[in-house]
Amino acid sequence: MLPSFSTFGDMLKFLRRRARLTQKDLSIAVGYSESHISRLEGNERPPDPATLAALFVPALHLEKEPELVARMMELAAAARRETSPEALPPSTGRDAATLPNNLPLQLTSFIGRAREIFELTQLSTHYRLVTLTGLGGCGKTRLALRVAKEVLPTYPDGVWLVEFAPLGESVLIPQTLVSVLGIQETRDYPVSTVLREFLRPRQLLLILDNCEHLIADVAAVAETLLRTCPHLHILATSRETLNVSGEITFRVPPLRLPSLGWVHSLERVAEAEAVKLFVERARASLPSFTLTEQNAAAVAQICARLDGIPLAIELAAARIRFLQPEQIAARLDDRFSLLTTSPRDFPARHRTLQAVMDWSYSLLEREEQQLLNRLSVFACSFSLEGVEAICGVTGDQEENIDLLAHLVDKSLAVAEPDEGGMRYRLLETVRQYAKAHVIETGEEAALRERHARFYLALAENAEPKILGSERAGALKQIDRVYDDLRAALGWARLAGEGELALRLVGALFWFWHFRGYISEGRSLAEETIKACGERVGPGNSRQMTALGKALWSAGIMAWIQGDLAHAHKQYAAGISLLRETAFLDEAENQRILAHALSNLGLVVLDEGELLQAYELTKEAVELARQWGTPWDLALLLYNFGEVTYARGDEASARPLLEESQQLFRQSGDKWGISIPAFLFGLIAGRQGDFAAARVHFEEALGLQQEEGDAWGTVEALLLLGQAAQQLGDLRQAASCYEESLRLNTERVGDKSILVRTLYSLGNLALIQGHPERAAQLLSAFTALLKATGSTTRRSILNQDDDQTVTSIREALGEKAFEMAWAEGQAMTMDQAITFALLERW
Repeated sequence: MLPSFSTFGDMLKFLRRRARLTQKDLSIAVGYSESHISRLEGNERPPDPATLAALFVPALHLEKEPELVARMMELAAAARRETSPEALPPSTGRDAATLPNNLPLQLTSFIGRAREIFELTQLSTHYRLVTLTGLGGCGKTRLALRVAKEVLPTYPDGVWLVEFAPLGESVLIPQTLVSVLGIQETRDYPVSTVLREFLRPRQLLLILDNCEHLIADVAAVAETLLRTCPHLHILATSRETLNVSGEITFRVPPLRLPSLGWVHSLERVAEAEAVKLFVERARASLPSFTLTEQNAAAVAQICARLDGIPLAIELAAARIRFLQPEQIAARLDDRFSLLTTSPRDFPARHRTLQAVMDWSYSLLEREEQQLLNRLSVFACSFSLEGVEAICGVTGDQEENIDLLAHLVDKSLAVAEPDEGGMRYRLLETVRQYAKAHVIETGEEAALRERHARFYLALAENAEPKILGSERAGALKQIDRVYDDLRAALGWARLAGEGELALRLVGALFWFWHFRGYISEGRSLAEETIKACGERVGPGNSRQMTALGKALWSAGIMAWIQGDLAHAHKQYAAGISLLRETAFLDEAENQRILAHALSNLGLVVLDEGELLQAYELTKEAVELARQWGTPWDLALLLYNFGEVTYARGDEASARPLLEESQQLFRQSGDKWGISIPAFLFGLIAGRQGDFAAARVHFEEALGLQQEEGDAWGTVEALLLLGQAAQQLGDLRQAASCYEESLRLNTERVGDKSILVRTLYSLGNLALIQGHPERAAQLLSAFTALLKATGSTTRRSILNQDDDQTVTSIREALGEKAFEMAWAEGQAMTMDQAITFALLERW
């Protein structure tokens, strides 16, 4: 009997778990983000019935359970009624024009904002002062007017729009209010008294629009009126709050953007509010414009790069008469020159994107402007510590905090809670505007240097934490600032700061490793070595140390990707530097040398030089015992044990692995504990105990996945698949091979593992009775093995290749075998991977 459900979210969670799906699995199946699925299970507004039927029903395997489907639809409908913006106060049936008001007739349709309308309608009913804040152009006025239309029947004495933007002096505020309300002035009483007496008995709503340039005086007038007029409600729009007692602030968010997973789906892109606005305004400029599969990605990019700001999107859409969406997207780095066309009835401050920003910028104090300019140095979100170290305007810490708070209050910076404390960011439009000003001031070079040194220190402080029990937190810390680390590295290379750039490369290797950014990391490392390596002076110990570590970093990533020749070259160069140069920090350099020697030992092992591999990894262990940390020694003991095992000396390898695992346990490093499990599994497999091998590989896989090591996960999946195949569990074997291949292709790029996976899939195809497929995969394997110089030594399959090929030949016949073999030989790596993943038999 199924449990009863009171909410859609509870039912969705139950059905997902019943289908044995994680939130990530379901997100992939229906094309939503993982966080969106989490929000749905937390009872955020459910999808519409068509989406539920088309996507969620098949994903949750409900096709043959109509009663469950009906219940899910019922709960979804109930949730939409409760939280939906459609649940607005019922209309009185009276036309707005028949009620007291001066609301302007809108000439363009209002797009989106359903949830915001609903929330503001509730707020304006229950609170007497609600202020809409947000960056210029975010749609505060249009939203306030749309809400006013909804609540108009609630106010017998009307809803009245008071526009303050044209006012240059605060003394005109009461006069403007009197004029809008049509109050008859008298010489006997001040305007403010007449205004209060008029409003005191009336039940009405005032919309005070664009208050920011008169903020203090508007706030004083609003507070006085609210205290003396008990039935008055105020809805204000401003780029900062009025800061009046009883005020409720509603920050107007950007229009909703397409989720990352939507870019290639026309239907999903079209659902996003920002895209709907772009399309409608584009059609106003060019009636023939249509959102298509071809231009959807470009339109989504335009909306995302413009931060979902309605005015910026409208200005971009106006360019559709002259430019294709792809051309507009390509020109957004110079958006202030591009977005300069708007309807003549727009206010002057909204005629161009430049004008919008100029208006906000002009309202800042000089020190606020200076801090905003400097904040443009950040490429992503930033911490208060980063602001203080890089952008401080005054020598007083509290004053700098206050200045940042003012920018947040004035909607020019965004504050967001984070598990590590509050973080801040600039919208891209604001960042580009501020960057132009900081270039004009001549401060950019000094800012960039402080920025690069701050993030170098952050990366170097995080590196030792990644190598132990604090790994998860340290990796998240780098995740948050990775765009800034990229920017720092790029600046250092171009500015001739070679030592700084090389140190960054060395410090980031373990982050690249654990996050699976091997291709990107290798590219950045090699570009940096090429740009900065030749500038390193032979007498500069610090630079030589940085270059030696960068060469080690580049070498290990080349080895991971199966490029043995390049890895050997990088390691040899690094070791030469580390051996021959007198260094300032002997312990640190001996540690780097130990790792370089050990990794070179693994390279020459793959090249077939077993004796040299043994000598190199043994020397590395000796250095680690003298100079390294317990973690260093644990890793290098493992490498030495692997080489010892490869030489056929399993008895000597086992104590090395056991000591390695014990040291990793002492350091609390689950990833490290999993490393010897790989070799224990290989030893068990070589001894024919495939059940024990599977246990070791399952342990390794679980720990690798828990610690987020994409490379280790790829290898563990392959070896677990081989163990399952040897035990006759062909379904698990196929699943592991294909998952390994996908993850490797998407994130790691280890050619050796890719080639070994193709071999395993070919071997499996033969067992399953598909000799043609087996011939194609094994043929591709032999060609690619030779082309890449990869090795198959880490395998527990029974590799009698001659017998395997003979069996395939006999099953197919000579002619069919030759054709299939030729097809495999002609495949590139990408073609072989595509064939292995997409072809079905």
